[in-house]
Amino acid sequence: MDEGIQLRHQLRSAGYSGLAIDAAWPEWWGTEASTSLSAVTELKLTVARRLGITPSSLFGDQGPTFSWADSARFKNLGTTSLREQGILSSFGVSLAGLLTRGAPEATVDVPENIGAAWFRERLEELGGYTLRHLVALCWAVGIPVVQTHVFPLPQKRMHAVTASVRGRSAIILGESTFYPAKAAFTIAHELGHVFLGHTTGAPTFIDVADPVSEDLDAEESAANTFALRLLTGRAEFEIRAGEAAYTAPQLADAAMSASAASGIDAGLIVLMLARQVDDWPRAIAALNLLGREPVAQRINQLARTMLRMDAFNADEIAYLENVLTGRSTSA
Repeated sequence: MDEGIQLRHQLRSAGYSGLAIDAAWPEWWGTEASTSLSAVTELKLTVARRLGITPSSLFGDQGPTFSWADSARFKNLGTTSLREQGILSSFGVSLAGLLTRGAPEATVDVPENIGAAWFRERLEELGGYTLRHLVALCWAVGIPVVQTHVFPLPQKRMHAVTASVRGRSAIILGESTFYPAKAAFTIAHELGHVFLGHTTGAPTFIDVADPVSEDLDAEESAANTFALRLLTGRAEFEIRAGEAAYTAPQLADAAMSASAASGIDAGLIVLMLARQVDDWPRAIAALNLLGREPVAQRINQLARTMLRMDAFNADEIAYLENVLTGRSTSA
């Protein structure tokens, strides 16, 4: 059997999604390469690096093993198997390693034992508390932020991943959204995991559930409080809805008025009310009225601008582009 076809079969059998395999597949592989022992070796090494697989495991019959199988802490995984956890963890650490290698050094010194108030002060200096300001601040403190469009498992996704490699953290968003406030809360929540010490002892922290909709445990609750302090200046955010029969347009109008008075993003006000009264359909309708934006596209455009492309070889650049767009460069 062709070595490339055999490798694809191995990865599929291990549980990898076709999209992840396609994204990790090098552009140069072709029919002629399959007859070259050195090309086959390079193929396996390349795919192993990109997916976080122990390289030697692809040269035997036992199937892929994962370089960082035990390096993650998971939230709300449900029935996910240990093998699936290994795939998720190793994919996250591998991608974070690539991102942190290409990310510029911090341009803002981060003191020890800081809290959300320090980040909020820096946002004020940048001119606002929006998603754009928050992502720019993450890069300024040396934490790259990207939206992945590639997921290593066929059906199970992760809402967000925070991974640390060589002492530097990266935030990888899994859920794509058109609502800036939703993405901002997720990023602020992941910053909470980093600066509250939740990643101590495990370089990867994977949030499968959406933190804006539920507190799963003490750490998730603490990270949500951190996010609220960062984005609103308050540890709690109680909203009086006025009347139960409010419509989505009324909610959008009220949120814009409250935003003008408080400086808090109108979309975030809508999300916090939805969380408080568990009324997500009306909140989504109000968010649509406030405006949808190509959030993932803008986050990744900034990433392309910030990453030092001279830190990567051509194959690594192609792989990053696959991850950022979800496209495949494989045959």
